[in-house]
Amino acid sequence: MDEFIFLKNYTSIKYFLNEEKFQTCYIIYLNWVNHLDSNKIYYSNESLFKRFPKYKYNETYAMVKSMIRGHKSKIFINNNHIINSKYASCDSFGFKKRIINIIHTKKPDYKNYYIDHFYFKSTEEFINKINRGDKFYGNHTIINLYWINRYFEANKVTLDKIKYFEKRSNLSLTHFRGFLNNNIY
Repeated sequence: MDEFIFLKNYTSIKYFLNEEKFQTCYIIYLNWVNHLDSNKIYYSNESLFKRFPKYKYNETYAMVKSMIRGHKSKIFINNNHIINSKYASCDSFGFKKRIINIIHTKKPDYKNYYIDHFYFKSTEEFINKINRGDKFYGNHTIINLYWINRYFEANKVTLDKIKYFEKRSNLSLTHFRGFLNNNIY
């Protein structure tokens, strides 16, 4: 599990969902934050929140994840970012919007309600995650330059991480080594 719902003033998600502002909403979406690797290369048996306290988000145009009330039909869900429905949707403020296609919100709420997403974790865990595959990319994917680029777009490039990626992928990452030589961390 790598996602957790944060609700600042609620002891239960039931209290949050039962608020009056959500009573006519069948799809409720929350902004999400991506936790970074905190320069951890290897797995350690500690809480995710302790291991990866740093996170990143977009202040102006943020993606969301959705919660859907189970008693409605005819809601097409491609994934938790893409929903096509005739039913009312609303953000964590209760603002209603009909959603088709990729869901974003222009007024994110990162103070009261959001989803903590531990997408990357350590370098080792990220590689293991990609190598096991998932629903969207097939049962088995291998770590390649696409995934390594995604990882380093969000996380700090270090020589130790480059070496670990090279060892696990059998790729030569001279581009990242050059980048590291030209940028002092």
